[in-house]
Amino acid sequence: MSELRTEVKSEIHGLKSEIHEVKSEIHGLKSEIHEVKSEIHGLKSEIHDVKSEGQSTKAAIYSLKAEMHRVALLVEEQNAKNNIVLDGLTSLFHRQERVESEVKDLRSLVMEIKAAK
Repeated sequence: MSELRTEVKSEIHGLKSEIHEVKSEIHGLKSEIHEVKSEIHGLKSEIHDVKSEGQSTKAAIYSLKAEMHRVALLVEEQNAKNNIVLDGLTSLFHRQERVESEVKDLRSLVMEIKAAK
């Protein structure tokens, strides 16, 4: 009986040792799970940052497109104004040519009258 008791005590001691090892392993696994959760949280944060940067980039692109359209409109408006000015200058140059032609004709007439006297 004494041997049985010693054997049972030894067996219980072995089981306690194994239980302690299992608990230690469980604690290690819990620690690893916590680390994985922490890494996942970090990745989620990085993904959120990337999405935020993507939204900022989209906003900048839309702003740039709007500015390009505004510049294109200003260019078209300036082109229309240039055409108006060009038409006015062309008309002015034609008028100047007519006036110069008339002055030339008048000079010739004055010279003829002067020569006739």
